Amino acid sequence: MWLRRALAKRTFPHGETYMTVGGEAAALWIPPGIPAGNRLLAEAELWTSLVKVASPLRTARVRRAISQIQQSEPRERHMELRIVGVAPSSQGHGFAASLIRPVLNRCDASDLAVGLLCTKRQNIALYE
Repeated sequence: MWLRRALAKRTFPHGETYMTVGGEAAALWIPPGIPAGNRLLAEAELWTSLVKVASPLRTARVRRAISQIQQSEPRERHMELRIVGVAPSSQGHGFAASLIRPVLNRCDASDLAVGLLCTKRQNIALYE
C-alpha cells in the first residue's frame, strides 16, 4: 500500500499509469522530462513511507539496491517502467504484456529509450 501511494504521486499526474479493466494488473511509467526536483521530492516521500513499515535492516538493503539501480539508469532521455504488477492468480495470462507492449511500441516508434529493472530472469522476454 505504501509503495503504491508513493509511486502514484510520481506517475498519475503524468498520464502514464495503466491498469487492466478488471484490476488484475497495473503498470506505472515515469515519462521523460520529469524535473529532478520532483523526482527528489518523490524519493524523499518514498523513503519516509518505507521507514514507517520496514525494519532498519530491510531499509538499508532497499537503500543499497536503489543506489545500484540509480547508477545504472540510462543517461539519455527515456521512459522508465517503475513498476508492473499482476495479481498472483492472474499471472501467466498476458496481462503485463498487454499493459507494457503499447508503451514499448510507442517508444520504439519514436526512438525513445526505456529504462526498467527486471528482478526475475523468466520475465526478461516480456520486455524484449
